[in-house]
Amino acid sequence: MFIRDAEHLWSSDEIEWERISKGGTGYGIFRLKVPEGWLVYSSCPVHGRPGGFITVVTGNASLVFIADENHKWDCTLIEP
Repeated sequence: MFIRDAEHLWSSDEIEWERISKGGTGYGIFRLKVPEGWLVYSSCPVHGRPGGFITVVTGNASLVFIADENHKWDCTLIEP
């Protein structure tokens, strides 16, 4: 994903994902403040039983950009 940063405002020293939903370790919804908006990362476990013998835990994930030039998105923790 490309984040436009013509003024070089974003520093890798400032990367701090904020959890905005409850979830297990490593799972949930998180946001990251970036120039002109937010990156939002969502992940969730998927449980399956291939052949009906064993439970396999894998994950699905999504990453999206939310435009919010002035970072006005006031977020309350989302309950699952």
